[in-house]
Amino acid sequence: MKKEYKVNLRSRLRHFWPIYIYLFPDIGFVFYANYSFGTQDLMLYINIAIVMFMIVFIPTIYVHIEYILTSRGMALTVDDQDQLLKIKTKNSERLIRFDDIVLFEQFKTPPLIDKRQQWLPWASYNYVTITTSNNERFVITCFLIDEFELKIPKDRIKLTKALYPSINRFDLKALLD
Repeated sequence: MKKEYKVNLRSRLRHFWPIYIYLFPDIGFVFYANYSFGTQDLMLYINIAIVMFMIVFIPTIYVHIEYILTSRGMALTVDDQDQLLKIKTKNSERLIRFDDIVLFEQFKTPPLIDKRQQWLPWASYNYVTITTSNNERFVITCFLIDEFELKIPKDRIKLTKALYPSINRFDLKALLD
């Protein structure tokens, strides 16, 4: 069975929406502090709320932009029947046989691995690094396919816990080469 995947706005927004959950308590904090302690320190309350929000916003937006740049213009076709992957980028198109995959390394956050509640906005982000027999490396992010699994031997699959799912700098270097 052939399945095709492309990056779209919906997949990008699905991973970014939890950031808004952190925005509402910050706004609520400003109103609560203003009501409880008076308006004389309103700017202090706003500054505290901004700092609290930025603590979760900056790491999330960094990962989000990193994933957008990595997945930009990419398309993936998975053919389970013929055991082929077709990875299209802006510049090239590669066919990879499942047998040619030496390492299929998944980077997931602990909540994704354990299938439990995600408390941090970047906890839903994940990516896969595929290394082939001729030492080519491909990075597939959750913007392309949410949780990527292939029917390959278990000894070629490695699951890595990542508290912060930023793409490994070695994987980024391989993409740029």
